[in-house]
Amino acid sequence: PDPWWKRRHHSRRLIEAEFVTKLAKALKTGGKLHFWTDVEKYFELTVETLTADGSFRRLPDPPERPAEHDLDYLTNFERKKRQAGLPIYRSLWERV
Repeated sequence: PDPWWKRRHHSRRLIEAEFVTKLAKALKTGGKLHFWTDVEKYFELTVETLTADGSFRRLPDPPERPAEHDLDYLTNFERKKRQAGLPIYRSLWERV
């Protein structure tokens, strides 16, 4: 996840056009990119950025499984959001 959701921090975001171009060069054809965030607007912008690049195709979104153990959460942010019943937005992409 990329935690820079505040406007003043947008320049720190990882998923931007320049990074996606570099990522496409680094990943082999068939390589996978898993993306998730708790910020819906950032998720939408990321989907737009990856789609516009044309080097990735979106696969079916991975299902969110209920956490069976505290270690099932990958970040503290995810733990807090999921325990509060808020969504985590997930997508899976393949390098074409």
